[in-house]
Amino acid sequence: MTRFALVLLMCVVVHSAFSASASKPMQNVKSLDGREQTTFQNIPDPSTYGPHRDALDDLVGTAFQAGTTWYDYQHNGTAGKMISVDDLGFVHVTWMNGLNASGSDRHVYYNIWDPTTEQFLIPQGQVDGSTRAGYVCSTVKPNGFFFPAFHQELVQNGTAHTGVGIDLLAQAGAFSVFEPAYLEENGAEMEIIWPKIDMDIDGRIHVVSTENPASGAAGDPQRIYYSRGVPTYDGDFGMEIVWDAVSGSAQLREMDTVMVISPDIACSRVSNRVVIAWSKSRDDLSADPTQYNNDIVYSLSEDGGQNWAPEVNVTHFIYPDEDCASGDTLVCDADTFRAYTDCSVIFDQDDDIHIAFMTTHYYSLEGTISRYSSQVWHWGSDSGYVSPIFAVDASYGDTNWATDLGDWQYVLQRPNLAIDPETDDIYCCYVLADTTSWSDTGIPMQDVWVTKSWDDGVAWTQSVNVTNTNPGPFMPPGQSLHERDATLAETVTEYNGERFLHLSYILDLDAGGAAGNNPVGVPTLNPVHYQRINVNDIPNMPLANNQWPAFHVDSTDMPPVVTSSVGDRPSLPQQFTLHQNYPNPFNPNTTIQFDLAQSARVSLKVFNVLGEEVATLLNNESLNAGVQTVEFDASSLASGVYLYQLETQGMTQARKMVLMK
Repeated sequence: MTRFALVLLMCVVVHSAFSASASKPMQNVKSLDGREQTTFQNIPDPSTYGPHRDALDDLVGTAFQAGTTWYDYQHNGTAGKMISVDDLGFVHVTWMNGLNASGSDRHVYYNIWDPTTEQFLIPQGQVDGSTRAGYVCSTVKPNGFFFPAFHQELVQNGTAHTGVGIDLLAQAGAFSVFEPAYLEENGAEMEIIWPKIDMDIDGRIHVVSTENPASGAAGDPQRIYYSRGVPTYDGDFGMEIVWDAVSGSAQLREMDTVMVISPDIACSRVSNRVVIAWSKSRDDLSADPTQYNNDIVYSLSEDGGQNWAPEVNVTHFIYPDEDCASGDTLVCDADTFRAYTDCSVIFDQDDDIHIAFMTTHYYSLEGTISRYSSQVWHWGSDSGYVSPIFAVDASYGDTNWATDLGDWQYVLQRPNLAIDPETDDIYCCYVLADTTSWSDTGIPMQDVWVTKSWDDGVAWTQSVNVTNTNPGPFMPPGQSLHERDATLAETVTEYNGERFLHLSYILDLDAGGAAGNNPVGVPTLNPVHYQRINVNDIPNMPLANNQWPAFHVDSTDMPPVVTSSVGDRPSLPQQFTLHQNYPNPFNPNTTIQFDLAQSARVSLKVFNVLGEEVATLLNNESLNAGVQTVEFDASSLASGVYLYQLETQGMTQARKMVLMK
């Protein structure tokens, strides 16, 4: 059934209580293991620290207030896009607005910023007409029709469900909300919520949503679903969203079962490609799984969501040696990075996929994690290479910090991507806790940082702190300035000859999440900010250290370890595969790995960008089946981009690598 609600943003609405549903943040995992004890930095004594700064000074760019909210956190994991920009330069901002300090009255709000007046046009207006609503993200049509996606609960049935709004007029701020038909299980309507949305080149909307666990227990396995809708118009008026059948006659298609609310969705800028990326559990979901043992995978549709290819694993964390005959768990753990619940996916102008994600340290044999150690990474389909964007280890922090940072919270998290269509530069924002600033209850305050890549995500520049609101330690509510749930509009835009990034975030005035089942801090009435950043303020140099951390490492920081088979995984490769060299960029040595499903003769050669052969590493040599590695010393070559090509049994694969001296 389709539910319909029409709300004019300027009218008076009646609000009802709304209690949040959320997944359990931790299950069967110790928060800190004995192996990785924290050795925190020292900071100045609070009695000698200067007065706190004003909320909006020392910013990169200019900040504008779109509205306010008592509900400080906006998402349990992946945030999607809470800000969009149309072709006329109007900036559309949406957020989950808590209307009272208890968080019981919660709805979706919207505002629009006019580039000619540089002002917001609405005194913040409500989108939904439901009993309760929240967890909103958005997309926009180039002509200014805005589409907020969120979940809401209607009076008639009390079941929360994904809904998408359509503007009555472009840039008008008056919405009709439509839901895909509910699915039923065991005679009850399923709660399929927490949507993420994007729009394709033909104006169709594509949505990925996550189920509230069918078991009814927070933290249990939950399914993710895809849906697709066609907005309809009568002249200049937005009328409705007609949902397609995507699985038989159903308007929701099951994609996978997961442990965290991580899925994100993106549509191509030049074709009918649609991609969904998410954190996929490596655990047996029937045997008490955790939320921390995940790879990053994606599924791609080449035909606008009609058909979906099998999922592709982009992290391939090495499995532990469960037997561990040596007794050395430092080695037997194998890879100690695992993806958590943050994921951002986007297409560039060349139709390549880019995914940014967050990891933490996870020790499989011990079942332990480090809450003070987290990393942000980028993977691109063009190179197939995973690059570090920024990372902190367990020494990052202060002894005054609280043990519990709050549900789903890490000191470094929430990566979010944007593309400049003119230059094809990639931008990524994230939030990072400041080691000199924390609340009077010990919650560290986050700033928003931005970095860029001008080589398809292989290397990233040193990040810029664009908010820089660091008032100092032991700040009381109202002075504890904490940016959270930052998202970038997916496209850099030009206005009056200058190019701008568009950033939104909540400026929480008491660090931590005061709402939800595990409140940290106290409720405050928080500004919702839009920040306009000139791309020239994010410089191309210097580059960040691209060789730390190494992506595939065990807990002794050793090189990649090839372990024996585990469970029903075969010990030999199943196909011919050429992997990205490691490290990349490199100077001057790097390792090239490839997999042979059977013994074969192999040639491996290196070429410059002119197609000239510059090195022969293997010349029709006979090699056994298995994982093979070859060391390449490029000390005689100049800095630049090179191709390495592997040929065997009539099959050829090639990849790029970057030599930086």
